[in-house]
Amino acid sequence: MSRAIIMTAFGDRKQYMKKAVANIKDFLPDYPIYLYTDELSNRPHGIYKCNVVDKVSEEHPRYGNRMSDYYRIRGLLDIARLYDTVLYLDDDLQIIDFQFNNIFDITELFKCVTLVQNPRYFAGYDARRGVDSPGRIEEIYYGCMGYNSGVICAYLPNPNVIHYLHHYLYLFEKKPGRAPVILWKAAKGSGIYPYVLPEQWLVMGVSAKRIFDQANTYPPMLIHAADKEARCSCEKYMKK
Repeated sequence: MSRAIIMTAFGDRKQYMKKAVANIKDFLPDYPIYLYTDELSNRPHGIYKCNVVDKVSEEHPRYGNRMSDYYRIRGLLDIARLYDTVLYLDDDLQIIDFQFNNIFDITELFKCVTLVQNPRYFAGYDARRGVDSPGRIEEIYYGCMGYNSGVICAYLPNPNVIHYLHHYLYLFEKKPGRAPVILWKAAKGSGIYPYVLPEQWLVMGVSAKRIFDQANTYPPMLIHAADKEARCSCEKYMKK
């Protein structure tokens, strides 16, 4: 199986870029990295730079986030002809366990799109929390599993996976908004449902203390490094 990684870094999110690339190379050194960014200079060495056009106005208060929400999926489709399995990672994450590499094997086993459980659990609750969510989720579906969009691994030879990703872009272009909500709406609209991994695969601040306290059950593998609570919980865990 051929594998690759894509990242995005737009607007004020570019501050995390070099550190994230260095972390990926430490844990996943064998995979090429493709970067979608509006940074014209000072890019990390040894990665592929991909062309972008604005899909969201630079005046948008969450320009960097929304451009990332678009290109994390556009990027998967752009290189679908080159690789079998492609992993998207947010620019502010930190891999802390080599077992994270298993996400490729899991995705290839199920020939699917693999996501991580949203720390807010419910899709409807997560949609309500977003300041620019692309609409609410109907009450009847409020309690469905919510998705975290920080990690997306896709098995691209599967035409159902391609259809799901295209449906995401269709919804985004109609109404840009938060990726976790559009990922859920794309599943509902396409009838194609991602495989969802437990929270340990991406530890967010809201759930960090609980997950690290239970780390003897299954070790956390990736953290939201931009979140102080996630960083502090991780540092205490590493010192044990």
